[in-house]
Amino acid sequence: MLSTPKLVGMAVASVGIVGGAVGINYALNPSVPAPEKTTLRKLITSANRTPLNKDSTTWDIKLITYTNSIRSLKKITLTPEDAEGLKTWCTDNLDKEFEVSKKDESNYSIAIQICTKPTNQEKLKKNSKTVLTDSGWDTKANTYKKGNIENLTIPTISDKTKATEKQIKDWCTDTLGKEIEDNETIYNTVVKWCTTG
Repeated sequence: MLSTPKLVGMAVASVGIVGGAVGINYALNPSVPAPEKTTLRKLITSANRTPLNKDSTTWDIKLITYTNSIRSLKKITLTPEDAEGLKTWCTDNLDKEFEVSKKDESNYSIAIQICTKPTNQEKLKKNSKTVLTDSGWDTKANTYKKGNIENLTIPTISDKTKATEKQIKDWCTDTLGKEIEDNETIYNTVVKWCTTG
């Protein structure tokens, strides 16, 4: 009968041999593909979002998104807990490589919310603007038809005299989720036609 230390030693040796064989097989067998690697930046870009860089001027908007949606999850820690801390976290994490199969463990769902160019809706929230919900669209349509548009036209409405609530609401719904543009025209149009103010 073998003693416990000998059994443990044999078990450890067996694991080492099997592990080594798997490693050698993997190294010598080119038909076994290496796990595909990616970065959060690549995934975000492939989702048609723009990752922020350290020189971006909109980190304060993203800090509001972090504060309202991410902080309570306690999945990441910002040091310090301000726009600089957010910038540091994103800069440190966007280019780290990981296996594509481990996307769910990669903080992707967090990074796409807080490390990307803000949407029109996020900028509205920072500026304390309230998006119209079910009411108010009729007033917006009537104002638009009368020509009181202050050069803030909705690109999808070709004849302003026939503007409908649905056209305005559909444009707003689509545009709120889009990234802000450097040119303020679209954002100002969103404020004019999509908010209560």
